[in-house]
Amino acid sequence: MMKSKIVRYNGGMTSYAECSDAKQLVKGKLYKVIDEKERGWQTNYKLNGVEGWFNSVWFDEIKAYLAVTN
Repeated sequence: MMKSKIVRYNGGMTSYAECSDAKQLVKGKLYKVIDEKERGWQTNYKLNGVEGWFNSVWFDEIKAYLAVTN
């Protein structure tokens, strides 16, 4: 099972391997990655609530940490 990942679309549209149309995405919006597919020269992401697969370099990973105190 893949570890959950949150990413922000950075506006990229260039792709070396086949993927879905970036016009479906909103620059600056956060998306949850629900699956990854390694394609050799690029990795594609499947996003929650968006149809298709998208080049991973179009996104910046959002680092988040959970702290619990007592």
